[in-house]
Amino acid sequence: MRHGGEPEQTSHQRLVPLVGGRNFRDLGGYESTDGRKVRWQCLFRSGTLAGLTAADQQLLARLGVRTVCDLRTTSERNSEPSSWKPDAGQVMTWDYELDAGAVMGAFRVGIPTPERVRAAITEFYLTAPEDFADRLTAIFELLAAGETPLVMHCTAGKDRTGVATAVVLRALGVSQQTVVDDYALSDTLVDFHTLVGGESFQRSGSWAFLSALPPDIRAPLVASEPTYLEAMLGSVDRHYGSFEAYLASRLGVTEAAIAHIRNLYLDR
Repeated sequence: MRHGGEPEQTSHQRLVPLVGGRNFRDLGGYESTDGRKVRWQCLFRSGTLAGLTAADQQLLARLGVRTVCDLRTTSERNSEPSSWKPDAGQVMTWDYELDAGAVMGAFRVGIPTPERVRAAITEFYLTAPEDFADRLTAIFELLAAGETPLVMHCTAGKDRTGVATAVVLRALGVSQQTVVDDYALSDTLVDFHTLVGGESFQRSGSWAFLSALPPDIRAPLVASEPTYLEAMLGSVDRHYGSFEAYLASRLGVTEAAIAHIRNLYLDR
């Protein structure tokens, strides 16, 4: 494991200031149940890295980012290629397309309502621990191998990234409430309503679809409502008996692996 260098700011801060990026956040400082805290400048979450400026890229280089886990679909990566990758690291990608069945089902029959859209998004979160299990397993393998500092990101940096971040933080022993609070920060730090409605998002793909929706229908889609993540975590506990059982039986992350990862990424 290689720790990143200290950026220009004199103290650690949650949001990393990127001009051409959004929602790039350090997961350091969160307390585990054993009193230790997640190390700063080891684990990051973010939205797309496609628009990074030269200064942004220099900042990430100073942070020492070694591994990028790009959770976007194949078509998303092809339509909006990332503008940066680590000089001496790796970029992990997975070839897949989102089914979006539950979400799009809210628009196929009848007139969509905010309630139906919200229920559809909740269904996405309920199935995500199974749907993204291969990616989550790969992330834990990277963490166990010390391939950090590591960034997990998708397009907005809130849904797929939110799922992956929640699973990693829970494995590190961070409380569910803290994990949910971190998830909800996306709503505080990024005005997705303005972004999606802006001219730069009037294009093909999911953003164009979102920008064409009435604001009240679009709102549940672009929100990071705590109930979404709470539903996911609650479902994992019900189906597997505990979060640790999910890690072991579905992702192959054993108790020994969890202890090893905690020793790598938790500080007193």
